[in-house]
Amino acid sequence: KTEIILFDEATSALDNETQGYIQQAINNMKDKYTILIIAHRLSTIVNSDRIMLVEDGKIIDTGTHKNLLSKNQTYKKLYENEILEK
Repeated sequence: KTEIILFDEATSALDNETQGYIQQAINNMKDKYTILIIAHRLSTIVNSDRIMLVEDGKIIDTGTHKNLLSKNQTYKKLYENEILEK
């Protein structure tokens, strides 16, 4: 039996401290469940095993955070913009 947990914009309206608590809870569940996270905040998903970059309803790239930073300009720009906002 596979357990799947879906987080859809779970941290979008949270401050950074509360987001950190939610992220820690998600990290604690990683080995027990398949976790799908839908997020605009990239800081929510940087530690994910696989990230799928979606544009206009289509998956345009997939990889780890580090992998996408090095090969996908759209992802890199989104991440850099988020970092600058902090």
